[in-house]
Amino acid sequence: MWQKDPRIFYQDFIERIEAASYGFFAISAMIAASLFFFQIIRGAHYYDRSERNRLYILTEKAARGDVLDAMKRRLAGSRTEYGVVFYPFEQTKSSLDGTIEKISSILLIPRSKIAAAVLGSVRSGRLAEIAPSVTRSQLFAIKEEQDSLTGVSVTGISKRIYSDEDINSHLVGYIGESDTAFLERNAHLGYRRGDIVGRVGMESLYDRYLRGDDGGWQIEVDVTGKQRRFLNYISPRKGYNLKLFIDGELQRAAYEAIKRTGRPGAAVAIEPLTGKVRLFVSVPGYSSSGAFSPFESAGKFWRDVLANPAKPLLNRAISGLYPPGSVFKIVTFITALQKKVPPETTYFCSGKFNYGSRTFRCWKKEGHGRLDLNGALVNSCNIYFYNMGIRLGGDEILKTAKSLNLGKITQVDFPHERSGSMPAKLPAYGGGESINVAIGQGAIIVTPMQMAQFAAAVAARGRVMKPIIVESAFGRSGEEIVLNAPLKVSDIALPPDVCDRLGAALVGVVAEGTGRACRIDGIRVAGKTGTAQNPHGNDHAWFVCYAGRAENSGTPEIALSVLVENGGSGGAVAAPIARQILEKYFDLGSPAAQPPASAAEYGD
Repeated sequence: MWQKDPRIFYQDFIERIEAASYGFFAISAMIAASLFFFQIIRGAHYYDRSERNRLYILTEKAARGDVLDAMKRRLAGSRTEYGVVFYPFEQTKSSLDGTIEKISSILLIPRSKIAAAVLGSVRSGRLAEIAPSVTRSQLFAIKEEQDSLTGVSVTGISKRIYSDEDINSHLVGYIGESDTAFLERNAHLGYRRGDIVGRVGMESLYDRYLRGDDGGWQIEVDVTGKQRRFLNYISPRKGYNLKLFIDGELQRAAYEAIKRTGRPGAAVAIEPLTGKVRLFVSVPGYSSSGAFSPFESAGKFWRDVLANPAKPLLNRAISGLYPPGSVFKIVTFITALQKKVPPETTYFCSGKFNYGSRTFRCWKKEGHGRLDLNGALVNSCNIYFYNMGIRLGGDEILKTAKSLNLGKITQVDFPHERSGSMPAKLPAYGGGESINVAIGQGAIIVTPMQMAQFAAAVAARGRVMKPIIVESAFGRSGEEIVLNAPLKVSDIALPPDVCDRLGAALVGVVAEGTGRACRIDGIRVAGKTGTAQNPHGNDHAWFVCYAGRAENSGTPEIALSVLVENGGSGGAVAAPIARQILEKYFDLGSPAAQPPASAAEYGD
């Protein structure tokens, strides 16, 4: 029989050994490389993951910072409420029975309900909530029996509270749970699902300051996920407090004055030289605390609010869009003087004005007779300004309006501001549009915030300031962060004689014209009424003004716009409200409610 040579067997054996050695070294190298990658390069990452798997974090939410007015009165804050939880660490059946019995008698909750929560907690190895809130006496009773209440603990829960919440709802806003869209927009800021965040208003815009830093307990868990013991407690840190330029007492006076009309409306007041917003009110408001609740009441709140025909969720101060009406005659007045129209120029008002096939009317049916530029503004004569609109051209009037920032956002530090509307150019087919523009009708749409900025710019003789609501954030370690400082938006060159003539005319409006309902002894008020035609219902009532103490030569301290939706006459409805607001601002005692005035008495 043929047999292989032994040397061949040996050579074959050596080759096999070498091949196996190469394989062994290759596998060893792969294992070493993997160990180096997972333990050295990615070691910290996987260590963190293992720690997270070993540790369970029971979060304790941080209290949100307070929202304070200019005098540090609290508009929004947090109150700690106490709830009862059960943690199932090393419990015995006998201790559970005693715990269930005692906690049931203290909280006056049926034993069966307590038992279901406790036993479910033991089975799952997770904490269970026994009661979301307890009274002060129940809290003390639990503390007294703490040694015998095995596994029971009282924990603090921060709840948001609001002062004058209907009045300040549109300013402060409300909170709610973060949703998917919110998390997608703010993923880079460390928000997590379930976080309580600001939804609108100051709560939303300054949420990163108000939210605080959550704390909680680190709890060790086993491989099945059951909680075994507490490892560490991190105290939550309350958010920064926000200090506003807003006057809370002025808010209340303005809100109540508008509310007495029975109509929706808004009021905004600004310091002309700084842009500080002292008043920001929209009527009607809503319950900020009712907007977010874990209970069934929240659903009822939203059903009621959405069904309310007064639209309480609409922030009329910054998002309500209205024609300015005769308030816009200020712009036409400025344009006339800038275009060197002699202020002595007169036109005769018979109560109506024919142009082409149309007849335009004045608010005063019998007419004003012959008026010059000053008298036309004092008496808000439509016929005079119709003539001036044709003489100047609507495009020139619009150019002046745009220079005063109308038709643009004011840049106020507040979310969802609307810009209104100011046509780029009027149609070229006739002067009818110029007639409408001259008295603030047609395609011109503004917001109360824009009109307050406009009044402030007139008071500051052409300087347009950015409105600012929030001054600073402070708290925690006492540090203060200045969030807004006065900022000039633009500065239009109004000649001194234009400012002087306009100021004198606006003072005349209040002293003897359509704004007489806003006369205040000792206060120099310069204002303009407006009754804006509304194709969808009754006319809107406007009044804009600026005011200062007579003892200080009437130097403007505050500029104000008041709107009453479907209110009718600006002179009869909006001007008396402005008076009550100014009396409060200048601390002239509690403003008395003004008796209703007739449109026939005060006019436009």
